[in-house]
Amino acid sequence: MAKGFYFDMTRCIGCRACQVACKDKNNLEIGIVFRNAETYEVGQFPTAQMFNYSNTCNHCENPACLAACASGAIYKDADGCVIIDSAMCDGCGMCVEICPYKAPK
Repeated sequence: MAKGFYFDMTRCIGCRACQVACKDKNNLEIGIVFRNAETYEVGQFPTAQMFNYSNTCNHCENPACLAACASGAIYKDADGCVIIDSAMCDGCGMCVEICPYKAPK
């Protein structure tokens, strides 16, 4: 069974706790984040609004990034997680270009 992450954007207040938890869980170095939390402003006064969005790799069933990776640096593990082997990555950026979430780091 594949793992998942549930995110209810309607309840997000932009606190970025999800970003901090992900960084802690993955023991990431300073400056590296897997989950991006952003706040957007839309509309114009007097009907301007704000919303928050948290984005990361969605570990797709058939990941476009995997198919686009010419170096073979992207693979799926037994749990269904999409993994990038940074030692094999040539930095071409094709995975980011083709990913609908622009998630690969």
